[in-house]
Amino acid sequence: MTHHFIKAFALAAIAVGSFATVQPAAAETGLDRLVGLAGRLQDRDQTRMSVPVTLAQRQLTLREVSQIIAREVPGSILEAELSNQGGRPVYVVRWEPSDEAQRGRLLVFVVDAETGRILSRRGG
Repeated sequence: MTHHFIKAFALAAIAVGSFATVQPAAAETGLDRLVGLAGRLQDRDQTRMSVPVTLAQRQLTLREVSQIIAREVPGSILEAELSNQGGRPVYVVRWEPSDEAQRGRLLVFVVDAETGRILSRRGG
């Protein structure tokens, strides 16, 4: 009986000892993974900081675009749509001048939706 008990105890000790040696290694591996990940994230962030970044500008509202056009030709919007020209957002605005001499005529403006620059004007 004693022999059997010692053998079982020895096997249990070996199992616990094996588990104890595996556990710190697993924890160390997890820590190594975290340290490695942190290093990669830091490298990525430094790379991003060294590359020039072009941030998308906010788009102007239709009201702002209307004010820009009104400085050129007083009038009002008949119709407008947001479109794309050369990879940039633009407003295509159908405009009715308020000037008596031009009343009833239709002008079409294409305005850069980010800068407010009038890219073209047709009609009138």
